[in-house]
Amino acid sequence: MSEQEREKQGAREDEVSKWKIGQHREWNWQEILQQQIAAGLVAAEPFRCPTCGTMRRNRICPVCGSIMDLKTMTETVHGDESAK
Repeated sequence: MSEQEREKQGAREDEVSKWKIGQHREWNWQEILQQQIAAGLVAAEPFRCPTCGTMRRNRICPVCGSIMDLKTMTETVHGDESAK
């Protein structure tokens, strides 16, 4: 067994032992969403894009590319209107 294979095997065993003794941390979607809201990456409630009308939570619209300031809920960069 090469040195790299031994290191990989050791890393796998460490990961398995963490799961066995309960040191792992499971992420649930609610906790991740709350962290994203606190960081200002997504809005707490879905809103309609002022340019194309798509419902979204994110700062940047995936359809037209408009950018919203989530604190004031104002559009800072107008999106592409032809993307409706």
